[in-house]
Order: sequence, then structure tokens, then C-alpha cells
Amino acid sequence: MEFEYKCPRCGKVEIFKSQKTVDRKIANNELCRNCKVKEKQASEYYSRLCPECGKEIVYKYKSDFTKATKNNSLCKSCAVSKSSIFQKGHNLNDEWTLRENSLDKLISEKSLETFYWIGFILADGSFYNNRFELGLKEDDIDVLKAFADYIEFNGDIKYRDSTNSNRIQFNNKPSIDKFMKEYGFNYDKTYNPCSFESFKNYSKEQITSLLIGIIDGDGNIQENGSTYANTITITAHNLWKNFYKELLTFLGIDLHISDIKDSNCISIRIYKRECCIALKQFIINNNLFYFSRKWDKIKLK
Repeated sequence: MEFEYKCPRCGKVEIFKSQKTVDRKIANNELCRNCKVKEKQASEYYSRLCPECGKEIVYKYKSDFTKATKNNSLCKSCAVSKSSIFQKGHNLNDEWTLRENSLDKLISEKSLETFYWIGFILADGSFYNNRFELGLKEDDIDVLKAFADYIEFNGDIKYRDSTNSNRIQFNNKPSIDKFMKEYGFNYDKTYNPCSFESFKNYSKEQITSLLIGIIDGDGNIQENGSTYANTITITAHNLWKNFYKELLTFLGIDLHISDIKDSNCISIRIYKRECCIALKQFIINNNLFYFSRKWDKIKLK
């Protein structure tokens, strides 16, 4: 049996297996993990001196500070001055470039798997100026590896001590701008939702994959009274209400969208067994990547 707890700050619903845990959190008015991290990060930072010039280098995350200290890393200015873009034996006009990480495959390839990952990014991805980031808790490292393989990511999946999470992160302004324009993404997307207009010309199969990606990123699946009854729930900021109304209407799924009391969030629920079964069968039929710990709760007779 699972129990829900709603963060008093952001309204996000967390799932726990113990009623005692939920009671403790209510009694202490505890924040969710994300809000705790943001509160902690706002009150602390990490710094060290460049071993070359003595300049103070400030780090936002402890994991980055620890790695830099271990590697005796230089500040950006010293690192640039000591680097060379030329390999030994190359002439001045030779080109020597490394392939950049990008989201280009999600633009050029319109497969069902592409739309699954677009949905996952819509739920859990972040965009900061020229940088893209996708972070998940450490237990979900296999998901990040699958995404990394799909976009042909050639960097390291980094671990963040402060949140016990892993992340993929890279800078690539041209690719990120192109991706955001293609699918109507905005910076600070929690408060600047996508318009569903960007997706209306795609097929129902592609949008079904999009929905499954969103569920794996921002949703949960629970039993609903019996072994063969389930509820799929997505939690989002209330500014996303119109997007989800249009998405579910496009797919012919009944609307069950409600405001979460004392928060700025909404709950989007899919109750009908035939809908839950159809989504899981779609995953199986199309060999989509999926969160087994979520979808295994839906039993096929």
C-alpha cells in the first residue's frame, strides 16, 4: 500500500510506503526533497583557490567542488591559457573539432522513441540559457543511460551528493534553441508551459508516446481498489492545465483534472482500465523504453 504526502511549499505529491513516514512529515511540515535542496543551495556555496593564479573559484554543488579539488583543477582563465586546440603535427589551418553533445536527434528523427524522450524532458528536463540538464535520483541511473545512448551523449553522467542524484548536462546553444523552437519549449518551463499547438500536427501514436514519457517523468501509477484497477496520476503546475486538456482531448482520453488544495498545482488522473491497459499494451507493441517499476503495476489478464 502506498501513501501520499504533499509538499507545503510547491504542492508536489510524494509517494511513501509507510503511513508513519507521512504522519511524521505532516507533523514537521517537511518540504519535498527538491525544495530542501533549493533551500540548502540558497544558503551555502563551496570555494577553493586556483593553484596557478590564486583566484577564488566558487562552486554551486559540493560534487563539483570535490571533483575539482581532487583533480587540482585550474580556474577557467588559467585552463584556457594552457590549452591548445592543435594536435601535434597539425598545421595552423587544420581543423580539429570534437563532436558536441546535442539534442539534434530529437529534432531530425520523429520516431515513437523520440516522442517518449520529448515527453520525459517536458516532465523532468531543465533549460538554463545555453545549457540542458536532465537529473534523476540515483536509483534511476539506467534511465539516464538509456537517454544518453539515444542522443549519443559522449560525456560523463555526473553524481550530485547534495541530492543523491545523477545528471546529464551539456552546453550547446544552437541545438538547444532549435529543439525548444521545434516543440514550443520555454525557459523556466514550470511557469511558461508549452503550447499544444506545437504537437497538433503529429500522429496519435507519436502523442501517445509523448504522454507515456510524461508519465514516466512526472507521474505515478497506483492500484485502485483491486489488482486489475489502476490510477495514473500526473502532477503539474496549474499553468499547464490547458496543455493537458488539449493533449488528453487529442487522444480521446476522459478529462479528470483537479486543483490540489492549498497549492498552485493540478492533478491529472487517468482512471479507465481500458485506457491504462491500452497505454501499457502500446509500450509492449512498440518496444518502447519505460519505467518498469511504474508500469508493472498494471496487470494484463
